[in-house]
This record gives sequence, C-alpha cells and structure tokens, in this order.
Amino acid sequence: MEEDILFGELTVEDMVKLQANIRNTKGEFFNEEIAAFLSLFLLQAVRNQKIKTLNEDLRRKVSLANCFVGGTTIVLLDNPFENIKIEDREILAANIRKIAEKRKIAVIWATRDFSEAEDISNSIGNFIILWKISNLRNAY
Repeated sequence: MEEDILFGELTVEDMVKLQANIRNTKGEFFNEEIAAFLSLFLLQAVRNQKIKTLNEDLRRKVSLANCFVGGTTIVLLDNPFENIKIEDREILAANIRKIAEKRKIAVIWATRDFSEAEDISNSIGNFIILWKISNLRNAY
C-alpha cells in the first residue's frame, strides 16, 4: 500500500473539511460544498467513520475528494482508480468530469493501465494519453 496523507484519527467529513480549510475555502455554502463532495466521491455512507477504519477503496476516494475540494485550478492524478471497485470507477470519472468542467480545473491523469486510459477518455472526453514506450512494447 502506498503512503497517503490522510489523518487516521479524523472522520472522513473532518478530513475533507480540513483540506478545504487548508485551501482557504470559506463562505455560507461551506457545509453544502463538503456534503456535495462526500456525495460525488461516494463517501456519504462513511462520512462519520475514522479514516483509520476505512479500507483502501474508501481511503482512495477520500484522497480523490481532497484533490478537488476548495479552490484549485490544476489536479494531477496518478493512478487514481487503483484499488477502487470497478463498479465505482465510471461514476467517479463522470463526477470528476463534472467538477473539472464546472470549476475550470485542468486534470492531468496518469495511469499504467491502457484500457483504463481508454475508458476514462470515453467518460471524460478529450485528453492526451501519455504512456511509456516499454508499456506499448509489452502490450503489442
């Protein structure tokens, strides 16, 4: 398992709020934004669970939510769907697209899986696939 920057003693909701505060997110709609991000990243059912109790799938979703919450203009995702349930990937890809379009966020998406890149490009739309030559040789 890769190391993450989540604080195990915080709840999911508090972790996302912390990231929003770090990015200086304020205003009367703060709590509504947090609730929306928990929903978009399929975390509403575990919002009050501590991070340390979550499986890798849910921890990854919290990390994804943290990438987009608050005021950011560019997000770099490195194998973002690794360890996420297959049935959730399409939903998350569509939600990432909605967020990126609405907030005008540039998303750079790196993956080792060519089929995932194709699936994501179909879900998200225009994007450039960057893939190592050695992976191309092995695939073909």
